[in-house]
Amino acid sequence: MAIAPWTHERHSIGDLLARLVAEVSGLVADTVRLLGAEARGRLKELMPALALLAAATVTMLLAVTATGAAAVAALVGVMPLWGAALVVAAGALSLAVLFGVLASRRLRGIARPPEHTLHALEKGTEWLRLRSTERPTAP
Repeated sequence: MAIAPWTHERHSIGDLLARLVAEVSGLVADTVRLLGAEARGRLKELMPALALLAAATVTMLLAVTATGAAAVAALVGVMPLWGAALVVAAGALSLAVLFGVLASRRLRGIARPPEHTLHALEKGTEWLRLRSTERPTAP
């Protein structure tokens, strides 16, 4: 949104308020566009990694299932089938909780605010603050 340059002519309060509203709405619109562009950029970065993670998860699920079946078969010689299955399930559940906690910690470390948008908001706020403290000079 293009705003006419500031002049030192006398303006009515209505004109000044209209200009302020136009400038603030333009700033908000620009900030929203910047935030959207940042989000799309991050999503493009994440998509290939998420696809690989999904493939690894499916493959790991198959491997864990086969390993669990082998562990149950090995334990059946020393305990009943239900006991062997229970021991293997408890071990798998313990690992799942451990991996979940580790993943949660890592994701918290990765989460970060949109730097460019925050920087633009800070600049816009500073500009508005400076403009609001300017005293127009008489012509």
